[in-house]
Amino acid sequence: MKKTIFIFLLASSHLFCFNQWEELFTLEGVPKGLEIVDSNNFFVVTTQGLPNRLYKSNDAGNSWEMIFDKFTGADGCKDFSVPDISNIFVSFNKGLLFKSNNGGNTFEKIDLETELSILNIVMRNKNVGLAFTTLAFYLTFDGWKTNRKVDFSPYGIVTNPTFINDSIVYLVYKNDAGVYMPDLNIKIIYSDFYYIADVSVGIYDLSIVNENLMFACGKSHEISGGSGHDAIYKSTDGGKTWRSVLDLNADRTKLNNHYFPPFGIQSIAFKDSLTGIAVGQFGKIVYTYDGGESWIYENDLPPKLGGGQSNPATMIIRYSGNVPIIAAFNGTIHRLVKDNLLPDSDNKFSIGGKVWDGNEGQPGIPIANGYQVTMTDKDGYYRFDKLKESSYDIKAINKYFDLPNIKYYYRPYLYSPKMYEIELTSDTTGFDFNAEDIRSNYTLMGIIKDNKGAILANLVVQIGEYKVKTDSTGNYAYYKAEPKEYFIKPIDEAYTFAPTYYDTLITSHSFTLDFTATPATSVWESANSSSMILYPNPASEYIEISSPSFKRGDSTKKLSRI
Repeated sequence: MKKTIFIFLLASSHLFCFNQWEELFTLEGVPKGLEIVDSNNFFVVTTQGLPNRLYKSNDAGNSWEMIFDKFTGADGCKDFSVPDISNIFVSFNKGLLFKSNNGGNTFEKIDLETELSILNIVMRNKNVGLAFTTLAFYLTFDGWKTNRKVDFSPYGIVTNPTFINDSIVYLVYKNDAGVYMPDLNIKIIYSDFYYIADVSVGIYDLSIVNENLMFACGKSHEISGGSGHDAIYKSTDGGKTWRSVLDLNADRTKLNNHYFPPFGIQSIAFKDSLTGIAVGQFGKIVYTYDGGESWIYENDLPPKLGGGQSNPATMIIRYSGNVPIIAAFNGTIHRLVKDNLLPDSDNKFSIGGKVWDGNEGQPGIPIANGYQVTMTDKDGYYRFDKLKESSYDIKAINKYFDLPNIKYYYRPYLYSPKMYEIELTSDTTGFDFNAEDIRSNYTLMGIIKDNKGAILANLVVQIGEYKVKTDSTGNYAYYKAEPKEYFIKPIDEAYTFAPTYYDTLITSHSFTLDFTATPATSVWESANSSSMILYPNPASEYIEISSPSFKRGDSTKKLSRI
């Protein structure tokens, strides 16, 4: 184990100076989407109003004009796309689209002839675009005069489809296996699917900085009541591979005893490759100035964004040039007027170290520097860059119990030392933490015998992500089980097993799950044995299997479709 480095320094006095936002305007209804065409022209659709409304501003959000109102309730607006100030496309329930080619002065109704909602629409220009339902997408090259339907069935709603050139659309797609990013080529209707995260993660927004650099945000480890971890993922190779750059339940015990609502990150936007902002439910803003490698939590929100009695249930963040704009659930539009966190020429130092678990580095551990959080990499290393000469408190945040949903019941660790108090005057490294696993390990075990009672040695048993083998007595055992749900299945093509598998919640320190194995035989082998007859032979649509063990007309006789 790596030896702990003990440091005796002055108590930390470093406090982040937080940013300043101003309220521009309050719209009627709840903002469903925010489109910023340029530094002056903004568009917002609001829902839950009577009726839904589309607003535009041509003075950077200082004043707004309602240009469209249509439908309410279940027939309300689902999404909209504004490729330029003249062309506006709004999607609704039951396959309805409305388009304007004159900046919103008039709108034309388009019917895609489906009973499903057009949940997402994205337009490259006034002619080329896509509209998504839960079962298909519709493609047009002539501004919806004609369209082509393509079957496409994501497990959830497609997230933020974005054109990166005239042919390729990036989006987030979810199915039973996980969360993926297809790069959809609309010219040849082909896509590669790249894995982002497992199926427990919900992705709510996608920010494309350039063809290589992109970020996805959402919520991981969701538990009852909708709470979970703030989750942000980063790709630097055009979405082919992704890594977690934030995975944190930022409750009151984690960051300076300050309460941050644990409901994930909803929206994310970047000014450039280094500077970005993400926002979350019920008042949460986090900033990055190092390309998403670390995130600073805002704890001094303006009143309408969660600093007072109001805690908006949703927020949307987008950039107008270099200026970030927020549209909040309460209809307020805010912009950043003073960025006090932006590093300057004095921010030239770094703090680094490693988190050890025995002799191995521990990946994916949040490390807190006041309100700033970074994650250890795959080898357990962490680093904070662009720091001023000042005092800092650095600590590893414990992996803790995500109760009451036992599905995400994490093993707990103690870290030593608990915290470093650092007076930073130059680049530093070696601020390491040692992880002590204080979990009580459970034992998951069982025996596998054949249908005649004989023991079966050296059979592989899959236990979650792990594999074990039966010993010479037919027993298998896994001694590091956690109190959570496990999928347990023997793997051997020579046998069939009863039960086929267990999907079991481990609730006691010693858990026993047994299997009975039967030698596997093909239908042809069985039909040519002396005890079974298959007819007709050769087979037609049905086969009938006869055996001395049952008589014609017996209820146990089987008819099987082939």
